[in-house]
Amino acid sequence: MLNVSVSVSQISTKLEHENGQMIAVCQATYKKTAPTLHWEPAFNHSSNRSSVKVGKSYMMENRVYLSDNLTINELTCVATYTSEFGSVQQNSTLKIPEGLKDSKSSFQWKIIAISVGSVCFIIVSLVMVYILRRKLSDLSALKMLCCKSKISTPAEDKPPQPADVEEVEPYASYIQRVNSIYNSSAELFNA
Repeated sequence: MLNVSVSVSQISTKLEHENGQMIAVCQATYKKTAPTLHWEPAFNHSSNRSSVKVGKSYMMENRVYLSDNLTINELTCVATYTSEFGSVQQNSTLKIPEGLKDSKSSFQWKIIAISVGSVCFIIVSLVMVYILRRKLSDLSALKMLCCKSKISTPAEDKPPQPADVEEVEPYASYIQRVNSIYNSSAELFNA
């Protein structure tokens, strides 16, 4: 009977996002010997390794920054540690959803679409303001033409009107009227 004690008690993988970039995270909890963590398939991306004590055990973490043009659907984290009987491996597979691989490019397309839409909205708004302003000025010119007779001309353009004789010389105009009536009735009788 062969009895093997495992120093790696748990291995897990997860996918995180940081500043718009995907990160594959592998965590292995161990008690005695620190394992070596690596990813399969292996790539040349930058990775970050750290080890922290948690209670009576330790936690090893490996973070790999994934590129935007990732073509694989899954990654496998392999924890290898040595025991008294040789090397032992534990695996954890990380599935990469299709939507997450394209999330950065779709985000860029959203930014482009919003920018283009905003510029188009501003241009259409300015054109509408220009057209409305032009139409209003055309309407005011039309109003000036059609309603010119209703609008009184300025004082300079009016011909000078004779002063009303009755207002200036009330007695003289009265005499003239009386005389004209008298003269016309006298002519009627003389005829």
